[in-house]
Amino acid sequence: MLSRQLLSLGASEPWPEILLEFTGSDKVDASAILEYFQPLDEWLDQVRTKNKFDIKGGNPLFRMKQEHTLLNDLLREQTII
Repeated sequence: MLSRQLLSLGASEPWPEILLEFTGSDKVDASAILEYFQPLDEWLDQVRTKNKFDIKGGNPLFRMKQEHTLLNDLLREQTII
């Protein structure tokens, strides 16, 4: 498997060189991930606005914990989890 070969190299070589060897490019593009999570991000923005939940600024890890807690609370309300 390609991913196994790629990961087996570990930190033995600089990652841009490994990426170039396996993909033919040394550029990383996260647009597919951003596109995949776009609906969730939009929904979270709506929920934050509705609940007047401001998480901008401050420590990013604290913000992630706040978002995780908010998401879990909302999902429990919807009886999804």
